[in-house]
Amino acid sequence: MWNIILESMGLFHHKKEFDCEDCDKKFTNHTEFIEHEHTIHQRKIVKCECGLEFLHEKDRFDHQKEEHKKEMGSRSHRESYPGEYPSKIQERVDEQRKRFSDNL
Repeated sequence: MWNIILESMGLFHHKKEFDCEDCDKKFTNHTEFIEHEHTIHQRKIVKCECGLEFLHEKDRFDHQKEEHKKEMGSRSHRESYPGEYPSKIQERVDEQRKRFSDNL
């Protein structure tokens, strides 16, 4: 009973709003906000592998870091060199950098 009262007063579940900076429209649904930005303001949309859409590459990257940690971890090169990270890797980088600069 209290849940219904608090929810109707807006105290129980606070809905996140997405504000359009160009025309001051407000959206409670992320998908509608993205669609509005794309169709009305011709903004480029960036898609994640999972299907979510974002206005900025940084937002997609942050989403991937938080929501897809396991998949991103498997892409890391750290597993390719067990026990060597980071000091041995840095030595390799320094060696390659020296070779490169010697050839200039």
